[in-house]
Amino acid sequence: MQATAEWRKFALFCHRLAAMLRKGIGLVQAIDMLVLDELDPKEKRKLDLFRLALYSGVPFPQALRYVIPYEYRASVCRLDQVPDIPEFLSRLGAHVTERSDVVGTVLKQAVYPMVLIGSTVATVLFFILGLVPRYVDFFNGSGLPLPGILRGLMVISTGLSSPVVAGIGSVCGVGLVGWGGGRAIRWFKHRVGGGDGRSALFWMLGIMLQSGVPLIKAVDVVSPSDRDLEAPWRNFRLALLGSGRLAENAYLYLGLTRYQRELILCGERSGTLAVSLIDVASDLVAADQAELKQTVAWIQPVMLAISAVTIVFSVYITMIPVTSLINYNI
Repeated sequence: MQATAEWRKFALFCHRLAAMLRKGIGLVQAIDMLVLDELDPKEKRKLDLFRLALYSGVPFPQALRYVIPYEYRASVCRLDQVPDIPEFLSRLGAHVTERSDVVGTVLKQAVYPMVLIGSTVATVLFFILGLVPRYVDFFNGSGLPLPGILRGLMVISTGLSSPVVAGIGSVCGVGLVGWGGGRAIRWFKHRVGGGDGRSALFWMLGIMLQSGVPLIKAVDVVSPSDRDLEAPWRNFRLALLGSGRLAENAYLYLGLTRYQRELILCGERSGTLAVSLIDVASDLVAADQAELKQTVAWIQPVMLAISAVTIVFSVYITMIPVTSLINYNI
């Protein structure tokens, strides 16, 4: 959520600055007004650095590194200039807003399964580490025979309570969470075009073309930060420089569908390549969203089933002393 908040702030900055520039207000004067209106000290500091960079003669795209989100820095800040700054800011702000909405939707979809996972794990640990030792003490004090299931759970509880096992388990747990979290973040970014996916690359190309940046220059500066895309993008760029055939090379090296290739071909023939690239980016996001919804659709029932089993197991463990007393009295 912190990333989406940063994106929304930057999108608002883009819209406000573009609106003032279109009204004929000078760039430096417009930025001065944004600095004076900003109440957040952290954001004001960013704007101050951005303004000082412009004062010192740094080109506008490169000065943006002080205010632009990290995901866009590698591409936008490599430009030498932007022919149409208001248009560029408007398109970039709209794109960032759309991405923020997409990410927010995905996060909302992921909250429910994550809550189920967390509650299930917490319930299991509570019963194993909290209740099982007390139940064992109860049976030992009452003279009742200890049920076999409690013996097995007590072995697990004793093992988890051991300092050595707990230390090793903690290290392994942190490593597993770090590894799993890293993979989850990469998967998440790929699914929502989170600055590293193909959708973000085509979006940036389209935005730059609409702002007057030549295609070859745009392809040269746009750079993926996803390692899985570095080699395909490099091969695509080299092939494009050699042949000039964007649609065919994107189809060969970036895994586009025939429909997406045809969109780009139509854009090349009709002179609306920028719009076609943005359409392809939107199609990639829509396809990823459909796959994500399908994944969430089967994850939720699985997690509900696991939660139901956990609840039944918890009720059964809770009832063990009662049922043992009843059987003993019988």
